[in-house]
Amino acid sequence: GAYTARLFILGKAYYPNDKIFIYDLQNDGVSTTGREDNFGLIRHYENEAVPYSAKQNYLAYAAAANKLTGAEFTEKIETNPNIGLYSFDRNGKKMLTVWAIERNENIVLDLGAESVIVSDYLGNAREIKTQEGIINIAASEYPIYIEGDFDKTEITKPVFYLDSQKMKVPLGESAEINI
Repeated sequence: GAYTARLFILGKAYYPNDKIFIYDLQNDGVSTTGREDNFGLIRHYENEAVPYSAKQNYLAYAAAANKLTGAEFTEKIETNPNIGLYSFDRNGKKMLTVWAIERNENIVLDLGAESVIVSDYLGNAREIKTQEGIINIAASEYPIYIEGDFDKTEITKPVFYLDSQKMKVPLGESAEINI
């Protein structure tokens, strides 16, 4: 699911007038070990509990297409080589897409907004209240969509953080955190 969504996002950013072709629509068979049998966006029609049912890649592709239809790419925001952070404009509102390329990583953004809508790679959305305009995103290989009326996109430091070196606690023991 992650790569299909990222392909769609990158295609929209760098090749907005081109078509995106995905190999292939339907699994070619039902073997769990047969390489060619499992590339599809939907399941095969034989020996499946639900023939032609959507696989994770299909759902991720549908969510990316839904989020990016009518959106215009504005910029790639430079953070570090492990983070993909792209800005789009859709109907006068900003939308960011973010993911981690090789390893999970937290990214802290100052958006200057009271709240934003954050959607996972499958399109499940929820409103997130910011802390003085700042939001902390746990980026993984799966794209996240951030939408709202924010007037800036700045990489910043967390409002607070825990020093992991000081938080090692043996199993069964407790620790106290004072803020």
